[in-house]
Amino acid sequence: MNTFDFNRSFFTFRIDTLVKQPLTVTHKPPFSLNNARIPIECRCVVTEKATDQAQSFVLGASCKTERVGVEGDIWLEPNADF
Repeated sequence: MNTFDFNRSFFTFRIDTLVKQPLTVTHKPPFSLNNARIPIECRCVVTEKATDQAQSFVLGASCKTERVGVEGDIWLEPNADF
């Protein structure tokens, strides 16, 4: 049996507004580069019986939109959940 350490598991993504402009923005970010780290809440492995090929899927924890690198008023109104 394989186990999954959810407390230490996450996935990441990076946006760089100098490379590609986002389609929607609610405020001007203080930096052009943002690295996000999302905790993993569950994992599912689907295996094709005929080929024995497996594909993993993960579900990230609920994340709120926020202003990055600010001292106050971190949460946006209205707030989005992704």
